[in-house]
Amino acid sequence: MADRSLLLCAFALLLLAGPAAGQDRDFELPASDVTETISDGGVELSDASMDSNPFRRFAANWPDDLVIAPIPGRSPQVGWSLALAGGYFIGSRAEDSGVAPSVLGGFAWYAENDSYALGVGGNLHLLDDDLRVNFGAGYMDVRYRFYGVGESNDLGISIDVLQEAPMAFASASFRVWKKLYLGLGYLAGTVDTEPKVILDPPRFPFTDLVV
Repeated sequence: MADRSLLLCAFALLLLAGPAAGQDRDFELPASDVTETISDGGVELSDASMDSNPFRRFAANWPDDLVIAPIPGRSPQVGWSLALAGGYFIGSRAEDSGVAPSVLGGFAWYAENDSYALGVGGNLHLLDDDLRVNFGAGYMDVRYRFYGVGESNDLGISIDVLQEAPMAFASASFRVWKKLYLGLGYLAGTVDTEPKVILDPPRFPFTDLVV
């Protein structure tokens, strides 16, 4: 799995570097704006013309209220992992409204040892923030090996722990006075754990035993 992750990273780098190989790039900065942009503290990307940039049109059409963030990571229990989280912000139609924007979002996570998790949810401010609704649902399947703590780590005995955890929640609250809200909520979930004992083969300082 580690080799596969390295190959994917190398392939992504080749895709990004591909347009730079074998063709010239046009990077034009309007001469009349050079003095102004430098005096303002720097050169803005919007002032540059990059005809061969394949992401320029995609970035121009990207919604301002949509945020997506990849989060890589690594741990001894699961190895390399990658999480992808996203959220869509829904603001009030009134420009002078002080109501916080509502959010709809989700995430997905996958690890090198085939562990994964995913979920969706939302935080809604409705009726001029008189009604607040929160909801979400997710599922987690995590696999890791536990060797114990302290001196037990040297015994060569480990436990493979498999955990599955579906869960969901929902709540609604209504404003009764100023910042005082009353409501109801529901939370459900389970965690199923399946341990499995594994005995590693003993390690001898020699390979051949002569009798």
